[in-house]
Amino acid sequence: MDLSKSKADAARDLVERGFKIFPIKGGAKFPPLVKAWPAAAGSDLTPWSNGLDVNIGISCEDLLVLDVDFPKGGDLAMTALELPSTLTAKTPNGEHLFYRYPGGVANSVSKLGPGLDVRSTGGYVVAPGSSTPAGVYQWVDPAEKIAPAPSWLVDLCQKPREKSKSTEEMIRTDAEVALERARRFLETQAPAVEGQGGDAHTYAMCCRVRDFGVPLDRALEALEEWNERCEPPWEVDELERKVENAYAYAQSAPARDSVEAMFEPAAPSLQVVPPKPKVDDELYSPHDVELEGILSTDYLIKGWLERGAQAMMFGKRGAGKTFCALHMA
Repeated sequence: MDLSKSKADAARDLVERGFKIFPIKGGAKFPPLVKAWPAAAGSDLTPWSNGLDVNIGISCEDLLVLDVDFPKGGDLAMTALELPSTLTAKTPNGEHLFYRYPGGVANSVSKLGPGLDVRSTGGYVVAPGSSTPAGVYQWVDPAEKIAPAPSWLVDLCQKPREKSKSTEEMIRTDAEVALERARRFLETQAPAVEGQGGDAHTYAMCCRVRDFGVPLDRALEALEEWNERCEPPWEVDELERKVENAYAYAQSAPARDSVEAMFEPAAPSLQVVPPKPKVDDELYSPHDVELEGILSTDYLIKGWLERGAQAMMFGKRGAGKTFCALHMA
């Protein structure tokens, strides 16, 4: 069986059904392989038409998707809710039930019951046609239509959180630099171990990822390799929830350890005054500098470092001198 071809067909089917899709790492549930995946999700079939063996993600914008995990009791919780029939996908551990709800609700983990998570606007699920070591994703009945979410189900879900100011500030950082710095930091950190404060340690690591200025939608990428060392590794949904809590409730300033936070605007130190008449062989003083000369200065770094000049950077160990120098370069 040509797995890449079947995924291409599955991706095409999803687009024809009106789903917004994006590529996910092959054989896994995360990370997304596009930057800012909520905005990048759409109808682009290029990754699969090019034969790449990558999984498919469905953006849950304007949807209410119930992620039912049978081993965690999700089947019993779902039965108790008496949910209406709708388009359903079979997953390695349960089912995804798709309902339409414009605007969406809050993403949540086990809020509606054990093993019953909610994915909506700002969240995603792995699509049919994808596979992981645990199994494959496929439609239960491909002909089934997506039903509107019943009002009582919407009432049980929280309203989506408004984007916080801290998230807006994070977007203005250099995401790639922040991501690399966070990964290198996590390489030096101990993994979370169940029964040994793993919960609190994981939350602390999520906060540190935020401190480096990693955008919320890319935090799981930063944590992926560290999570693989955890005993046991966190499920994607559980780790995602911890990330959301860290970004929403952390007490420190957002992106406080980002490269951008190391630089503060420097106040002008040069007072420009009208030039005095000069004799040809007379030396100039700082007070003789003309505005035109300042504006035409050939800078390497605007207002800081002139081309051909010499400068020295100093600071205590661990202050970030190397990152500052690389950022300026």
